Amino acid sequence: MENYSFDLIRIFFGEASPMIYVEIILRTLILYGYTVALMRIVPHRNIGELSHLDIMAVIALGSAVGDPMFYPDVPLLHGMVVIALIIIIRYGLTKISTQGTQYEFIIEGDPIRVVVDGLLDVKGMHKSTITREDVFMQVRMDQHDSLGDVKRAYVETSGKISVIPFEESEKKPYGLPTIPPADMKSFRRYKRGEVTPITATYGCYNCGYFESFEKDGKFESCPRCHEAQWLDLDHIELKADTEN
Repeated sequence: MENYSFDLIRIFFGEASPMIYVEIILRTLILYGYTVALMRIVPHRNIGELSHLDIMAVIALGSAVGDPMFYPDVPLLHGMVVIALIIIIRYGLTKISTQGTQYEFIIEGDPIRVVVDGLLDVKGMHKSTITREDVFMQVRMDQHDSLGDVKRAYVETSGKISVIPFEESEKKPYGLPTIPPADMKSFRRYKRGEVTPITATYGCYNCGYFESFEKDGKFESCPRCHEAQWLDLDHIELKADTEN
């Protein structure tokens, strides 16, 4: 076993000749300039968000560009070939996806619905693996404090959530509050079998389905999603500043 010695000079500068830094600078300039030139030549889409294919291309490009920049045993030509292939493949997939809906679906995927007519689409939520708070956050950012204001919401192929609100006259009278529980005056979830404390409209915590329950009745499972937690939608209040 070799004797180990703690050497800051070796840790920071390595054991290669100082000329390696000249080579690294040269490699970096060549590969960076080559990549920029290639990306300028090959047309690309102008989009606001990266799709999963774009993210994969970015990761692959990062490795293809980075390794030959500072590994002396990796020839520049190897990196240049890989960079060109990645850009050409990504461009080719983009062109194919514009030829028809079926190709676009195979390559890009489809948006996933997570809200429908003021209710959470439970199947869509499971399929997209996003959380209810992810949905509520986007709804809040679109200036809505209730799911009852939302006609549709989709998880786009970029991962962003898009929200389509109801017209003012179409809004649901009730909907799950998008206000964080910590900012609500009271936040009590009633379970199946518990006695209803007052006559009110209650919403299913899991999907947003709502119905009226009479006082001294009993909470049942939600007929829509079969979960069994309910919120009182008639008495939702924000905390006052003095309570925060």
